[in-house]
Amino acid sequence: MSPTPRWFRRAMCASLATALLSCGDTTEPSGFGRIQVFVVTSGDDLDPDGYVVTVDALEQVPIGATGTTLLTSVPSGRREVGLENVAENCEVLGAHPAIVTVARDRSLTVHLSVRCRATGVQVTVSQIGFDPDGDGFTLLVNGAPVKTLHPGVAVTHGGLEPGSHTVSISGVAANCTVEEPQLQTVTVTRGAATMVHFTVTCQATTGTVRVTVETLGEDFDPDGYVLHLEGGHSAVTTPNGVAHFARVAPGSRTVRIDGVVSTCQVLGDSEQTVDVVVGATAELTFRLSCTRTEVIAFTRGYNGEGRVMIVHANGAGPVTLAHGVDAVWSPDGRHIAFRHVECDPWGYYYYYSLCYVAGLRTASLPDWSLVEVTNGPDGPADWSPDGALLVFARAEHNGSRLHTVRVDGGGLAPLRIDDFGEEVLDPVWSPDGRRIAFACRNASNWDVCVVNVDGSGFRRLTNDAAGDFNPAWSPDGSQIAFTTDGPRIAVIAADGTGRRDVTGGQDPSWSPDGTRLVFVGIGAGISPLDPGLYLVNVDGSGLVRLTADASDRSPSWRR
Repeated sequence: MSPTPRWFRRAMCASLATALLSCGDTTEPSGFGRIQVFVVTSGDDLDPDGYVVTVDALEQVPIGATGTTLLTSVPSGRREVGLENVAENCEVLGAHPAIVTVARDRSLTVHLSVRCRATGVQVTVSQIGFDPDGDGFTLLVNGAPVKTLHPGVAVTHGGLEPGSHTVSISGVAANCTVEEPQLQTVTVTRGAATMVHFTVTCQATTGTVRVTVETLGEDFDPDGYVLHLEGGHSAVTTPNGVAHFARVAPGSRTVRIDGVVSTCQVLGDSEQTVDVVVGATAELTFRLSCTRTEVIAFTRGYNGEGRVMIVHANGAGPVTLAHGVDAVWSPDGRHIAFRHVECDPWGYYYYYSLCYVAGLRTASLPDWSLVEVTNGPDGPADWSPDGALLVFARAEHNGSRLHTVRVDGGGLAPLRIDDFGEEVLDPVWSPDGRRIAFACRNASNWDVCVVNVDGSGFRRLTNDAAGDFNPAWSPDGSQIAFTTDGPRIAVIAADGTGRRDVTGGQDPSWSPDGTRLVFVGIGAGISPLDPGLYLVNVDGSGLVRLTADASDRSPSWRR
C-alpha cells in the first residue's frame, strides 16, 4: 500500500514552505515551526506498509503503523495534520485531520490513533461433559495449524484474503468428540472477523472423591490436616472443611488423614477405603476431637504488614488470625483484642509511614468474626477479668490517658487518676479486677505503676533511672513481670518488693499456671538472643526458642 505520488506537485513545490506559498496559499508566512507526530495503531492485521503523514494534504514523510516523526520548517499558522494511504480495514480515530496552529520557532505535538480490524475468523470452543480435555485444541485454517484454542477463550486469526475458507480443530482427547459440523466453511469479508464456534462433548472415564472433615472440641489443629489419596494425590483441609479429588481412576481407593497434632485424635480409622465409580462422586468423612491446649497469640510483621497470629506452646503452627498488631486473649480464652492497622493504598507499597492504627477490634472463636470497638489510634488494650471491658491508652492534647470501653464499643470513658497527670502506656488489668498496672512517665524515665480501677491509690512500683515497660500480672496477681533496661525481663511483687531479673528480652507474658514466661528475644543487650519468641521458667531456667521470625513480638499467653 505505498503512497500514490503527486509528481506534478513535487515538481512545482521543492519544499513544504514553497508549496504553501506557491500552491494556493497566498498568505505570506511569518516564520516556521515544528510538528512532532506520534502514531499508534491497535487491533489486528495492521497496515504492513504504514502510512504517510500530510500537512494541508501534502505528503511529508512515511511513518510506520506505530512510530514518530519530526516535521521541520512548517509555515506558521493554521495547519491540518493527517494520514494517507490507510488500509481498508483500518480507520483513523477521532477528528481527522487534526487541526493545529503552528507558531514561529515553536514545537507542538500531534497524536494520531489508528484502529485496524482483522480480516479473518474469531473462533471459540465450548466443552461439556465429565472429563474435559485439559490441554486445549489446535485451530486449523484451510487445513494448516495456526493457533492453540482453550475452552471459553476467543481466538482471532487474521491476515486472510476475503473469500471462502475452512476452519476446524484437532488435538481432541479420545473420550471427547466435536459436534457436527466438524469442518466449517466460512466466508471472510474485508475488515471483519467471521465468528466460528465449536462444541466438544466428553464422556466420563473417571470419578470424584469428596472428603469431609469434622472436628469437635477446642483448639483445633492450627495447620489443618493433610489428606492423601492412593496414587500420590494429596490435599490440605481446614479442621472443618471439604476436599475434592477429581479425575480419579475407577476402583477401590484408600484415603488417609495425616498432619494431626498430638492434642487432637481421629475418631475411628485414620485410613478409609472408598469405591470410585465412573462419572460419580464417592464420599467419606473423617471425624476428630481436640482438647484445650496452651496457645500464644503474637504479632508478626511491621507497619501495614502486621498480622495477629497464634502458635501452640508445643510449637505447632503458627497460623494467621487477623490483620493487626498487639493481640491479647480474653479471660475465657475465646476472644482476642488487637489494634487494627490500615494503610493508604499508595503508602502500603511505597511509604510505610502511611500505615496507621485504625482502632481496636475483637475477634471471636471459632470463625474469628470481627467487632469494631474503637476507631482511633489507640494503644494496646487489655481485658477486664469478667471480659466486659477493655482498658487502653489514648493520646490526648496534653499526653496519653487511660480509657475503658465496653467490648461492643459503647460506654467509652476516661480513667482519671488522682494526683497524676503524666503519660501512660501498656495498661493491664489485675486478675482480681481491682487494680490496673501500666507504664507511667515521670520527668526523666518510665516506671511500672498501679492504680485502683476507680482512679485512687496511685503508686509507683519502680522508681529508678531504668526505663520500665510492658507490665504483666501473674495469674494469681502476686507478681508483675516487665521489661527494663538492657533490655531484660524482671519480676517484682505486686507490693513493689523483691525485684529480680529473669532473662534478657522484652514483652513478657505469663503461662496460665504462673510457672513460665513467653517473651521476645533481642539480639543485643546484656543477654543477646536470636530473633523470635522464647519460653523460660520464672527462675530463668529452661530457655526454649518458640519461633524464629525477627518481626515476632507482643506475645500473649492464653489465660
